[in-house]
Amino acid sequence: MEQNTEPSMSTLWSRCRIVGFINVIYFGFLLILLLLIMAFSIITVLLVKSSESEAAKDKTQMPDLMKNHFVLLMIILCSLCIIMLIFFIVFIRVNYGITSETPHDNGVITGRWLIYHKVLFCIHIIPTIISIAGGLGILITDVIILIIMAIEIYVVNAYHTKVTQTGGII
Repeated sequence: MEQNTEPSMSTLWSRCRIVGFINVIYFGFLLILLLLIMAFSIITVLLVKSSESEAAKDKTQMPDLMKNHFVLLMIILCSLCIIMLIFFIVFIRVNYGITSETPHDNGVITGRWLIYHKVLFCIHIIPTIISIAGGLGILITDVIILIIMAIEIYVVNAYHTKVTQTGGII
């Protein structure tokens, strides 16, 4: 007599929910960190601009060209932060979709989750491979993040495959 060792749909869904909760916390932390970086950049630009009038008399202060370059750099940083802010909000929304108590779709939410996270995985793995090939070395955190993302994709893909094969019957 052969035993069925395949996990049930509810077990797979609970694993998906755990992945969703972990990702919501992770992207929420990154969102807060990004907002702090933006606030620091804006405060720094305001301080540099406000000190221009006072520094006009003192020649030991930072030259105007350097100040302008610094302000431009901070504006570029804030622009990138806004793009990343939108990116993180989208990922928080997608991950929040798989945290519900009961699965209420035929794999639509998990399918969308898989697309977003596979794209994110590819975006993250390309610079990692380039840094290894270029001899720049690699941070262990990059490898850990890639491994965690691969495990998450595997877990959600297992549920998504099963739910689409059974036609959404739970």
